[in-house]
Amino acid sequence: PPYVIVSSLGIGDSKVNCILVDAPTVAQRSNIICRTNKLNSLELPGVFKFELAEQNKLKVLAYPDLFSERYLTIPETLLIRESYKSLYDLICTNIRNRNVNKFVALVTGVPGIGKSMFILYFIYRYLQGEDLHKKSFVIQYDNHKYYHFHSFINENNEFNFSISKLSCHLYTFDIENQILLVDFKDTSEPMNLGKATIIHSSPNEMRYKQSMNSMNHFKYYLPTWSYEEIKRIDEDENNWRHNFEIFGGVPRSIFSTDSENKLAEALVKKGSIIASCFSKSDHGNIDSESCYMLLHINPLYKVVDDVWIYDSAAVYTFASNYVFIKIYELNVKLINSFALDIFNIRKGNETYCGSSTGNLFEKLVLFVYPLNSKRFDVTRFDNSETFTINVPSVSHDLPYDWDSVGLELNKLYIPKVSNLESGNSFFAGEYGGGIVLVVFQIT
Repeated sequence: PPYVIVSSLGIGDSKVNCILVDAPTVAQRSNIICRTNKLNSLELPGVFKFELAEQNKLKVLAYPDLFSERYLTIPETLLIRESYKSLYDLICTNIRNRNVNKFVALVTGVPGIGKSMFILYFIYRYLQGEDLHKKSFVIQYDNHKYYHFHSFINENNEFNFSISKLSCHLYTFDIENQILLVDFKDTSEPMNLGKATIIHSSPNEMRYKQSMNSMNHFKYYLPTWSYEEIKRIDEDENNWRHNFEIFGGVPRSIFSTDSENKLAEALVKKGSIIASCFSKSDHGNIDSESCYMLLHINPLYKVVDDVWIYDSAAVYTFASNYVFIKIYELNVKLINSFALDIFNIRKGNETYCGSSTGNLFEKLVLFVYPLNSKRFDVTRFDNSETFTINVPSVSHDLPYDWDSVGLELNKLYIPKVSNLESGNSFFAGEYGGGIVLVVFQIT
């Protein structure tokens, strides 16, 4: 003690070709952390160059080749989403918190919304901070190697540095004092944790289950994109509005040429699974293998304060009203059979959780009795005037930022779960010489 001798040539007492290993570290993790400099490491030069553009956009003018190898293409300009800013601040608050010596932060969400690009924004903000000469961080893309970024020189937002490419099992730096950024290609998870480990991953526990057993762990949901955010990367709405209404706020699906084929396949293969889970427990028990082209997860959105609660429990919604309708059309018998149980109050209360029964009832009513094109005779409270309301035939998802986008007259809006707490759908129309907001509350 404090060292143990580990033979590299098999089991036994031989001291030939052996290395010295810090015993406490070995006890914490199964792999070996080597304390010798005789390693197969490679020093590479590198440069980051950023330029802050107008309208909260970040130009990434230079970056190391390893980013191209991992992501193939990186957009020259990144939109600095408000969620990027908030998540960076949350994570750095934990890094600076002296009460938290080691922690794991999981940044997750629907595939295709920019979790990997958040790494570039994180690096940009991190390098802008004070004590730049002391800064270093580690990037890990698989369980075979680390990339240790160190020895920075800052000249006019151009950051020159050295990269040590090191074996994952034998390396020269102390990982436990490093900022570790993880974005694995496969479904494995990191074998070692840094002082702060930030894992960027789609929802799949195989990528982070053991890591999230750390005493200090945080799970943050990155929200899907709003209508206005998509518009900031392409001002011509005609290029993408149709796809936005089909796929929801997922740029990868919106701007891909084969997304409709993938969605059609997902509806056939996964639609019945989603319909069954939804009808039984309101999106509950959705596993990591479910198709997130059909189902979206977001953090809780507080309408009153206009903020996302990034560390809240996941809020599940259908990807779009289009997907909602298609799932019903393909699985009408299955959903109707569950609906009968829900509509029967006695059986519903016996079969389902009481608080969920009402929510399921409301949603299933919209499935089996859609409001589109319905007519209602209504009476005013103040003067007993009666008139007929014609519900629009066209329905749209209500975007999260609907108050800034504005609503169109004579279009039925169906809010997502966290949009509106007091109504199931609504529209605005001209009645009695003025504009009337009609809100439907199913009960």
